[in-house]
Amino acid sequence: MLEPLPYQQQLVEFLKTEEAELWAWFRDNGRTSQAVETARLDLLKATYRLDQIEYEPLYLVAQQVAESLEIDTPITLYRAAHSEGLNAALAPLPDEAHIVLMGPVLESLDEQGMKALVGHELGHYLLDQHGNGDYAIARQLLDSLTWDSNAHGAHFATARLYDLYTQVFCDRAALRAVGQLDDVITMLARVETGSAPTSAAQYLREAEQALASHDQSMASETAASLSGFVRARALQAWNRNEGSTAAIAAIVEGKRELEHLDLLGQRDIELQTRSLLTALLSPPWFQTDAVINHAKLFFADFAVDKSIAVDQLANHLSIESESLRDYFCFLLLDFCTVDRRLEDGPLSQAIHIARSVGLGEAFATVAQRELRVRKTQYEKVEQDVDAVLAAALGAANHTEDPPTES
Repeated sequence: MLEPLPYQQQLVEFLKTEEAELWAWFRDNGRTSQAVETARLDLLKATYRLDQIEYEPLYLVAQQVAESLEIDTPITLYRAAHSEGLNAALAPLPDEAHIVLMGPVLESLDEQGMKALVGHELGHYLLDQHGNGDYAIARQLLDSLTWDSNAHGAHFATARLYDLYTQVFCDRAALRAVGQLDDVITMLARVETGSAPTSAAQYLREAEQALASHDQSMASETAASLSGFVRARALQAWNRNEGSTAAIAAIVEGKRELEHLDLLGQRDIELQTRSLLTALLSPPWFQTDAVINHAKLFFADFAVDKSIAVDQLANHLSIESESLRDYFCFLLLDFCTVDRRLEDGPLSQAIHIARSVGLGEAFATVAQRELRVRKTQYEKVEQDVDAVLAAALGAANHTEDPPTES
């Protein structure tokens, strides 16, 4: 059985916790009889049903696909009364499989292409049924957040990513239904572009080239325009058993950018920020009242967590984009001038932490520019880091030592 992707699973758990009241409302009210009847009426007004006798071969294809995906729900097929482009959609009716064909689908796709398209749409059905409807609730909740007048960038970025991961999941269902990657890629290319590709292999080569030539970020218009290529590459990686969580995330999400973080990204950067501050302020001599009070401007409950190890932090810090590297560098630099009584200690500690987490060069650039020091001056500070930190620690230990009795 196909499982939702890790991003989808994590987001569902996040929304259950962080949007508990809204989640409960959609859980209890999203599938009322009135909502179902409204959706059914909308379906009847916008489509006409395909007769099972007249379209018997098509219904046989749909039934074969359903059996391959272990779906025993009867399938009803429709054609959209008015539509542009080539596509299909699953009508949002709970526990029912109503597939709407849009544009000249029947005239454009061969039998394998139709199997792939129906398999993709039944993937939506499988996802909606999974986890007691949790993934359908997540989609409805995200729609409500983006429709709200107070919606912010993270809501839109999250909705875009959730939709893209949903397409990736459904493409896997299509592949499970037809068994051949080329058939799914050909269908995907036909639907995305409106014309048949030279070959599935050619479309995959174009996808690889397009993604390699773009600095893909999580919510950019460029990334949205490349969604067909992203889906093709993600499916290819999964088919090759190269679809680890990290590998698929790299294809689907691209580089994290500070300006385009989704809700999960914001949570991760918040946790990383807290961990980096803990590492920076770990020396007791750095924990003056002024410094700790400044840290509490970031986190009201801030306290140094001695379990945080710098070497572990280095493996989990998101520094793949320039915007995030700059953010963490400015965070370190911000604490260098909070308590002037500490003299060179804070800057030396910041340099030490920056080196440890892979930000040495980036921090040097930021520090020289913002502190207005020449390169030779900064290099001298770098050379003296170990000596300065040792002296600061020694002075702190000496201050804490009790006087000896004479």
